[in-house]
Amino acid sequence: GGDTHPARGAFPPPGPTFRSLREQKIAWSGAVRGALAAGLGPAWRAKTTEEIEARPELTGRIGPENSARLLAFLADADQCKFDDIDHDKNPEPPDHFAWLGGLLPELSAERAGARSKIKGK
Repeated sequence: GGDTHPARGAFPPPGPTFRSLREQKIAWSGAVRGALAAGLGPAWRAKTTEEIEARPELTGRIGPENSARLLAFLADADQCKFDDIDHDKNPEPPDHFAWLGGLLPELSAERAGARSKIKGK
């Protein structure tokens, strides 16, 4: 047992391994936060959903529609985590969260110019 953290850029396993929709949402939320940390720096893992929403980087990476959808998902997952809702609902099929899996590479990619540049000839 015990918690294991997936490798950078990894996403949760398919639905049947989850006992509940709550567990599934929390796992995807963790994957999203891990991807943000990989692409934007470790401090992003600890940011609240509200702090993420207040920053322009998310919209700059995935656009306004995807950002709004992702922020709504994170808020829902936060509610599940703290209020213990959806604990008795079955997980969704794996493809239900495929849109999140599609965003992870964009969230985790390091942007050119995001790190210090070495000037050369």
